[in-house]
Amino acid sequence: MEKRIPSYHTLVKDALICLLSIGGTATNKEILEAVMQKLDVNGILREKLNYNLGWAKVYAKKYGLISSEAGRSIWKINKEFSNIKITDVEMIVKQKKKLYYSNR
Repeated sequence: MEKRIPSYHTLVKDALICLLSIGGTATNKEILEAVMQKLDVNGILREKLNYNLGWAKVYAKKYGLISSEAGRSIWKINKEFSNIKITDVEMIVKQKKKLYYSNR
């Protein structure tokens, strides 16, 4: 059975968790590798995961959770969220997502 790649909305949480575990700042490649390891995804599905993860980072940025530097190749957790616990990530992502869409 083929493993399914999570949607970009689901990957917002995974990207944030991996970014926190890396130290709060990472390159696209470092985030991808961390998420691949977390989700136990092999190289065959890397392209689809990378595509969805790209969109997840865009939405995490829109939600105000992360920001990008150096032409979007380096991502960091915004100061407001740098000390959050990994166990709180899902709740925070849900709150920020709801706030983002209610203000549109």
